[in-house]
Amino acid sequence: MGPPRETSALLRTLYDVRSKVVHEGLSLAEMAQHRKYRRFFSKTDYTLLIAAAQSLVREVLQAFLVAMASGMSVNAVLHQLEENLLQRLEWSPPTSDVGKESM
Repeated sequence: MGPPRETSALLRTLYDVRSKVVHEGLSLAEMAQHRKYRRFFSKTDYTLLIAAAQSLVREVLQAFLVAMASGMSVNAVLHQLEENLLQRLEWSPPTSDVGKESM
């Protein structure tokens, strides 16, 4: 994975796009025209994006399995994974104007 700030920005953008698709029924073609995401869609190398997502899923799954094998409860494992991921990504709460941009 890339630097924490870049990874965090990528994950936030992907989550925003996912939310628009799932909750508002927008297609990826419509999202590509949205001014907030136009730059993301125009410069994204989808092969690298897929590889990064696969790598992240592998890391999380591996950490989950190791922790479960050590006897941690599912809730404890999930809590620890979330804390570690947020620290690694240098996460900060979203600002109040997130998602208020119009198309």
